[in-house]
Amino acid sequence: ADPTIALFDGNDPISDNQSWGDYLPDEGLTSIFQTVGAFPLESGSGDSAIVIWLAPGAYTVHLSNEVDGDGIGLIELYDLP
Repeated sequence: ADPTIALFDGNDPISDNQSWGDYLPDEGLTSIFQTVGAFPLESGSGDSAIVIWLAPGAYTVHLSNEVDGDGIGLIELYDLP
């Protein structure tokens, strides 16, 4: 209902997000979606997104929701040109 994503390098948190519209203006993230061929998120939706440049390595993403309910989440990763 209100997903939160958190990105970790080992035990160290790198970034997190609960509402993509607060993270990056609509036009910036929409442009990135088009570049990588991802489906767009609705403006003002509660979906989460992180855009970050990472060095090669192993990372972990945690997906949770604010209301502690059950559900199905989808995490997509893209390599930006």
